[in-house]
Amino acid sequence: MLYVRLVPVSRQAIKLTRSSSVSRGARTLNAASYTSSDSLTVESCLAFCAGKGFRLAGVEWNSECSTFSSTSISFVAYRCAVCDQAVQSPGAPTALSECSYPCSGDASQACGAGNRINIYAHGESPAPAVPQSVSMHWEYVGCYTDNVSSRTLSHIFQIPGGATIEFCLATRSMHGFAYAGLEFGDECFCGNTLGSSTKAADSQCTMACKGNIKQFCGGPDRLTLYNTGACQEQPPVEERP
Repeated sequence: MLYVRLVPVSRQAIKLTRSSSVSRGARTLNAASYTSSDSLTVESCLAFCAGKGFRLAGVEWNSECSTFSSTSISFVAYRCAVCDQAVQSPGAPTALSECSYPCSGDASQACGAGNRINIYAHGESPAPAVPQSVSMHWEYVGCYTDNVSSRTLSHIFQIPGGATIEFCLATRSMHGFAYAGLEFGDECFCGNTLGSSTKAADSQCTMACKGNIKQFCGGPDRLTLYNTGACQEQPPVEERP
């Protein structure tokens, strides 16, 4: 039998924004989740996320179209538990009063609302930090933009078992590349030159690595970028007013 000790938590409400065409960056907490139509409570959500090693746990309301015809549509309501190490963009704070839908397992508790999520943080669990330097003489350069149509780094490698910073950089070293970057928690890129890219805030590269949730591996269209110093080319310089 598994026993989970729940540490004190602090609560905040986060506005969850979605579009009709949901992109992969649309989730405020994105690393792990489960749904329940009849048994979700705040405690069960916290136990689920703590058991997987995440510092943030969120409860929200969702609905799915289950059946439809030419005259009617039937929706099934779910309560969702979601986990992550950091709040992902485009989540933004909103009033706790906007998170008022009852939890499916305990109607006295609030489990978010439509496009709203209640987030709990484990007070004893600090957020992961981006290593400024790692083995093999790699140095952290920063968080940089990327997009599918114009890649910042031209080569991609698949890492069995999920990405970690060390494994990704070791793979790049084997092929002699100067730059390595991790994106969307599980994507590893490399190259000797940088494409069109600009520096972004480190807070935009906070998706947990799939192979080590205590590390950050970029974000949606954001690269956690490392450099060996093996070539003279420098990364793009952030322009300041």
